[in-house]
Amino acid sequence: MIGMWQIDEEEVRAKNFAIEHLGVCYSHFMYDQNQLHTSNLKQTKKYTESIIHRRRCLFCNRNKIFFSRSANCEEHSYVVIGKNIQVPCIGQKKCGALQEYHLLVTSIKSSEYAQYVCMDCYEKKGGHIYQRVGKGSHHQNDTKEALEAIRYWILEVATSEKLIWQEKILAALVPVLSIVSQEKTIVQNNKIEIPFLFMILIILTLAKFNYNSSNKLNSKNLIPKHFFEFGEALANSIILGQ
Repeated sequence: MIGMWQIDEEEVRAKNFAIEHLGVCYSHFMYDQNQLHTSNLKQTKKYTESIIHRRRCLFCNRNKIFFSRSANCEEHSYVVIGKNIQVPCIGQKKCGALQEYHLLVTSIKSSEYAQYVCMDCYEKKGGHIYQRVGKGSHHQNDTKEALEAIRYWILEVATSEKLIWQEKILAALVPVLSIVSQEKTIVQNNKIEIPFLFMILIILTLAKFNYNSSNKLNSKNLIPKHFFEFGEALANSIILGQ
């Protein structure tokens, strides 16, 4: 194997973390060699450079076991806002959830001190393992969900005491409001390059914001002003409904 793989922890422990005692099925061996990576890449690194990593997942904070030949996979390593990120290679076949995006995400060949994402979290946060999906896309709701995640992050900043953050974010957002006046006249001639949801969630997690789509209402973010606004909105909806 040449890429980065998440492997069975129980099996690794049973073999006392001895790489030479671990095995791999033929189909995964050939898939790693012939489809996930460029030909002859395996010849550039010796088997003796193989490493078993025990790393904590960026999202779930649980320790997982990974295998790689040398410190990382030079074809599937990225830097996201200055932090090295490593995702198992099998999650990057036909899935663009993590790829170069302007200055926010760049690819690198050497990835020291990388932060890892386990396969469970990769799929929960917007990525997918290579498979036939038929019609449609795994990422058709990415834009909506990414905007929701950013919305909750902005709300957290707005209700915090971080005045400098609030000023910087407001200054960056105000120019976007020019779109409002163009809403009825916007014609999309050129395809817009949109970041995938997975990229946005990595950035927010690195910014120490834990967004959970299944628990969007965070009571810690609520202040008396919010309850007043909720009550006012409820009253208005009742009046309009009469």
